[in-house]
Amino acid sequence: MREIKLKTTYLASIILVAVLTTSIFAAIFVGAAGETTITENSFRNDYSYLIFEDGGTYYAKSGETGEICWSSTNAATVIQAALNGLTSGRTWKETVIVNGNFTINTLLSIPSYTKLIINGKITSASNVYMNMIGMHSVHDVEIEGGILDNNEANYVGEETGVVAIIYSQHSSSITINRVTTRNSLYDHYLFDTYTTDVLVTKCIADGGRDDGFNPLETANILFDGCIAKNMGNDGFHISTSSTNVTVSNSFSHDNTANGITNYGKGNKFIGNHLYNNTCGVQVVAGANYTEIASNIIIGTSSGIGIIAEGSSGNKIFGLNIHDNEVFLSGNWGIYTAYTPYAKIINNFVDTTALYDGIALQIGCNNTIVMGNTVINPNRDDFNIYTGNAGIRVIANDFPKGYVEDAGHNSKWFANTGFVTENSFSGANTTTTTAVLNHGLASTATYVWVSFNTSAITGYTCTSSTTQVTITPTGTLPESWTCYVRAEYQP
Repeated sequence: MREIKLKTTYLASIILVAVLTTSIFAAIFVGAAGETTITENSFRNDYSYLIFEDGGTYYAKSGETGEICWSSTNAATVIQAALNGLTSGRTWKETVIVNGNFTINTLLSIPSYTKLIINGKITSASNVYMNMIGMHSVHDVEIEGGILDNNEANYVGEETGVVAIIYSQHSSSITINRVTTRNSLYDHYLFDTYTTDVLVTKCIADGGRDDGFNPLETANILFDGCIAKNMGNDGFHISTSSTNVTVSNSFSHDNTANGITNYGKGNKFIGNHLYNNTCGVQVVAGANYTEIASNIIIGTSSGIGIIAEGSSGNKIFGLNIHDNEVFLSGNWGIYTAYTPYAKIINNFVDTTALYDGIALQIGCNNTIVMGNTVINPNRDDFNIYTGNAGIRVIANDFPKGYVEDAGHNSKWFANTGFVTENSFSGANTTTTTAVLNHGLASTATYVWVSFNTSAITGYTCTSSTTQVTITPTGTLPESWTCYVRAEYQP
């Protein structure tokens, strides 16, 4: 390295000149002998290359020397040359800054240990079906700022595969911050094939054919403070092989399909605003250990606020739905099926156009429903359909008082809207009728009955001002128990 030796007495003059000329002194050292050493790095910028346009030609300027290293009338050629021209074999990040508005006709491929800063807008060329920015088998990459427009309106051909505005494959340690993507030909952000450890913050996906944010085959991804809107499919679409994905503090609205759809395991959706989608959150068969918490869901006019629907051969285990607010659902507020051992806790549901506030369809055995409030449902506040057993219904507020229970061996404790009675047990050799004192102000208006055995196939019920009498039909076992709840509505 060349060095310039200056006597200390000239230091003040040097600093004055530096201020006047706005030169950057990266390193000034005063030696033991009273001399100041200025190295070549004293004049370096904080970027490796700066991309800009002048008179229809694109240039890449070195941040170290200030020299023009590449130029072309093709913007993608210059940007890619700068990315490829970063220090070979480096283990630190180097920066490329793109200043201005550009149109590209080929993919920009990002190498490892790179930070790409976009100050302006990059647009796909008309009628080119392409990924815009790609990361393949790389790591330690940052993309920051700017607008990326995939130019869907000017593409007239057929889809020829899945493309994305930002695409990664076999990559890790990726950070994307404050990027706005528009008008996707397919997806906006697609993380594929073992992409891991990704942070996406304050990014916007606006308009396009398919999904906004799509972790396709990934692990350990956080989307925080993002916006997905006006998509042809889902705002956030978490695919089957994606695990430990979190969507938090984000907005997803006015999408053709759902605000969030989850096929993956161990994923969390916390503190989001979801409105004007078909469903707020949809959890699909096999998406075990999904947590849906503290979301505000509004206006799912043709669908369901939160739906988790497994199948008899592919249930959803470990579902946790809590502290959500669901307004103006078209069908149900919260609907689950084949979700054994689920927890539905402290949710607020206001207004359903067609059906129940909270509904447990078949296969929700041993679910806990606790501390929820349902107002203004079109049908029931809460409904346990046939094919359920062991449901625990605790301390919920059902002010309308309309509930149905066709399940087996349900337990109800301290819920508003009706009086809950203790169970009645008997043996068929001595007792074939259950008589309970209901404690209501008058003859019960509604009575709900369930049994601890499927051998009882039906029952008859009569009510007086003080008692409810249940006579089961079918072949009674040696011992049996019935559970009776009664409500009086004047």
